[in-house]
Amino acid sequence: MQGQQADVLPWLRALDIFALPSYANEGVPQALLQAMLVACLRHHAGGGIPEIAEHERTALLVPPRDPAALAAAVERLAGDEGLRRELGESARKHCVEGYSYERMLDRMETIYRNVSGIFQ
Repeated sequence: MQGQQADVLPWLRALDIFALPSYANEGVPQALLQAMLVACLRHHAGGGIPEIAEHERTALLVPPRDPAALAAAVERLAGDEGLRRELGESARKHCVEGYSYERMLDRMETIYRNVSGIFQ
């Protein structure tokens, strides 16, 4: 894959493992949410990532800037189809329940209602 893609779904579905080796403050990275909805994954902890990915439940989290830990996690996933499937299914369920379009709109509406009450 090269450059920005309009439709990432086919690319993500083709993956067995998704790695996000980032050590920046990512906030809530959309790439991670998209991958969690369709693919098994492994990624670095940083920013808001630990808020959406739970170690050993929906992902394998490794320390930032630790290439040996990253390699070990990828090797572990590459050698364990059951773990990939389990993490992938849990990640998808977690994102559908907590980060779907409808769920995010509900959360935003709650925030706006709470904030608007402050000014009344």
